[in-house]
Amino acid sequence: MAKNTERAYLRESQVSLKKYFYALRPLLAVRWLERYGTPAPIEFDRLLHLIEDRPALRADIDDLLARKREAPETWVGEAVPGIGAFVVEELARLESMQPAVERRPSALPALNALFHAVLSE
Repeated sequence: MAKNTERAYLRESQVSLKKYFYALRPLLAVRWLERYGTPAPIEFDRLLHLIEDRPALRADIDDLLARKREAPETWVGEAVPGIGAFVVEELARLESMQPAVERRPSALPALNALFHAVLSE
């Protein structure tokens, strides 16, 4: 969702307020999963500590949240370069990751044995 939102909306000079949250929420949810290994909370505010090492980004998001509280649902305004850069950076980081492959014993021998046992009955 973040990737499609970034491509379709966040590259414009005027951006819908809600589109930023459509990109930020899944990216912060992935950070939550990476740190805690559990599903991310629904509340957006509970994800914000995951960017505490980026005070300028946090300030941009806090400003966006303040505007969201006061603005109509259809609010469109100037792009926020700091948030846009974070979204691009996170997408690149995630795309470059290689998932860990867990090696499990194959179930195929046991299934074959079961299949042959059923056939011989």
